[in-house]
Amino acid sequence: MKLIWTYVNIDFKNKLYDNFKMTLKKKMILISYYIESIKSAKKLGYYCIIYTNKECFKYFEDLVVEILLIENYESVLFDGIKTHVLGTREDDYCLIDGDLILNKKLPKFEAEIVFDRYEMGNWTYGYKPTIDIFSNLGIEKYIDIWDTQKVPIINTGLIYVKDKNLRKDWLRYSNICDEFIKKNNFEGFDIYSAGLIAGQYLFTLCVNKSKLEIMEFFNINDEYYTHHAGTVKYEKPLFPYKHLMENELKDIKKTII
Repeated sequence: MKLIWTYVNIDFKNKLYDNFKMTLKKKMILISYYIESIKSAKKLGYYCIIYTNKECFKYFEDLVVEILLIENYESVLFDGIKTHVLGTREDDYCLIDGDLILNKKLPKFEAEIVFDRYEMGNWTYGYKPTIDIFSNLGIEKYIDIWDTQKVPIINTGLIYVKDKNLRKDWLRYSNICDEFIKKNNFEGFDIYSAGLIAGQYLFTLCVNKSKLEIMEFFNINDEYYTHHAGTVKYEKPLFPYKHLMENELKDIKKTII
């Protein structure tokens, strides 16, 4: 089984929304986690792949076996590249987030769908307000599985999907949702939050629709990896990042000169 990471330079999405909350410091901290995540996998003997754009090639060129460049990527969905990968690849692989550090080699997955964990406690304040906005805008006309009922949300920090139909469904619904968000880019509609929430919510709906065998991996086998999900990693970074910032500032200075 191969491991696949996805990362694109989030800055070029700013034509759709002001996302400069992702400061240079935060960006370099996140890159430092990606580097450690890939290193942890390589030490365990994994074949490593990353989908990224040419602006970010420099961060990963010495780390991975295979780099696949994504050009003209304009999706506002947080999991946009993941849906592309799942919808276009048919080999044996697992998608993994850059803030997930492996402690030991993953077991052979038997379930049709394996994922990191369910998010249980953030429906009311995290998901429901944005999901209700989508419904009020009439998204059910375009995505027939859309539902406003409370459900546990699948965290996509780790995804393994065997079923080809589910892979294609998530890609198809994600493309529709992406265009819907762009079309409804009006004042007061937080496109960043919409894209963040819609990706995992759509995957959850697709999984629930499929009725396939699932496995919530983290809560069963948490000794296999540590997932540094959320914002704590930016407040208390665990890995060196200042040298990355220095190099980035040098590159920025060159472009200005």
